[in-house]
Amino acid sequence: MVEKAYCAAGLPLSDPVPIRRLPNYASYRLLVPLVELCTDIDPDTPVFAPGNEYYGTYSSPYLEEVFQCEEISEALRMCKAPVAESE
Repeated sequence: MVEKAYCAAGLPLSDPVPIRRLPNYASYRLLVPLVELCTDIDPDTPVFAPGNEYYGTYSSPYLEEVFQCEEISEALRMCKAPVAESE
């Protein structure tokens, strides 16, 4: 809905990505024939995905952070910090 709202205002945030091109798609390649058989889903159908900083809506340069919580920011820094080796 966010993508549609921005697009209606004349500012598309991202382009649709084919399901087949989403990250980790290859991890589910054994399920693809089953999904195609049991549903009308086509892996080549483009979809809008929330994504992350590399693809999808969240990767848009038009988005700006409007609120930052220190606890969350610190937790994210800790997740990205290298893990110290135990002795």
